[in-house]
Amino acid sequence: MAEGKKRKRSIPKSAAGAAQNDKGLIDELVELVPVTELQKLEKYIEVVFYECCISAQYTANIQILFKIEDIVQRMQDGSFAATFSNTKADGVQLLEKTVSKWIHAQDEVIKTFFLQTAVRQASLVLVQRNNISCTINEKVHRLPIEGNKGVEIAEAINILRYPLVVMERIQRRRIGDLLDLEKDAAMLIELGNDFRKEAQSLQQSMKMLDV
Repeated sequence: MAEGKKRKRSIPKSAAGAAQNDKGLIDELVELVPVTELQKLEKYIEVVFYECCISAQYTANIQILFKIEDIVQRMQDGSFAATFSNTKADGVQLLEKTVSKWIHAQDEVIKTFFLQTAVRQASLVLVQRNNISCTINEKVHRLPIEGNKGVEIAEAINILRYPLVVMERIQRRRIGDLLDLEKDAAMLIELGNDFRKEAQSLQQSMKMLDV
């Protein structure tokens, strides 16, 4: 063999097969590791952020959201967004369970308010001295409150309407009439910079409702 030429080395099929098996084993072990509440919230927040960014390009109404489930169905198989629908469902279930448990421990007036009012569609939530108000489809719904109870109620409502909270942030800070991915890029990068921090904030709100 001429001096200076390097001999080409091939990987034995048995070694390649072993490597593939190792990767499969690692993937299985990753799936077995339980996902923490914070991780679920972080993934959920990321999906909601994408959902709101897509929606805000077409409407200025924070109550109109394009469902990520419908968007994912139109994407190719194997897309990074393939798990978004399940991620969103897991997050919603976690939030709903927390608020439902809190509502169950409240008096009948508060229970009735949550039962009869579509708080998930509230475009505005205000805590005042003697009542809390929710604006839904331009109609104001009020609930009398005592002491600091209004803060808890507002947290519960905002947890249920979390996608609208994110949509509101985007709409409030966009430059034009609708979201523009080029013009509003800096704002979007800032809002999407730390989903973990936002998850911690949302988790803290949930802890306020611990009963």
